[in-house]
Amino acid sequence: MLKLKQWALACTFLMMSLTVAAGQPDTDQLAKQVEDTEKAFAATMANRDFEGFKSFLSDETVFFSGKTQLRGKQ
Repeated sequence: MLKLKQWALACTFLMMSLTVAAGQPDTDQLAKQVEDTEKAFAATMANRDFEGFKSFLSDETVFFSGKTQLRGKQ
């Protein structure tokens, strides 16, 4: 019975270790992803690509022009 408890405890510890290791984000990869997205967004502005620009916007986007609020991609 003691061996079974030890085995169960070892398996639990192993699964917890793997979960922690798998849960750690690759910060270099995430930083590259953000950089690539920012460059692609900036390129839409440089190329005056309005449709490309809109593809980066959320449906809840809010722009302010003076006292006027513009909402959404349109």
